Amino acid sequence: MDKAESRKWIPLGIEDYEEVARGCHYIDKTALIADICDTPLGTSFLFTRPRRFGKSLALSMLESFFRKGEDSLSLFENRAIAKMD
Repeated sequence: MDKAESRKWIPLGIEDYEEVARGCHYIDKTALIADICDTPLGTSFLFTRPRRFGKSLALSMLESFFRKGEDSLSLFENRAIAKMD
C-alpha cells in the first residue's frame, strides 16, 4: 500500500457511521451515547443543528452502537465511549 492509499479523508456527505469509522477522519462524538444512556427513560431528544452538522451521522452512530446481533466493538474500541465506565 502506498502513501496515498493509506491516507484518511474527510467524509463529506457520508451518513453511515460504519463507513466513516473505518476509513475517514472523524471527530469523536461517541460521548453522546453515554449522555443518552444516562437520561431518564421516556425522555425525548431533539437534534437541532444547521445543515451539514452531522445529525444523520450521529443517528447512524447510535444505530451502530445499539444494533443487536452484530459485533460493533471494533467500531468503538478507540473512541470516548470505550474509555467510560
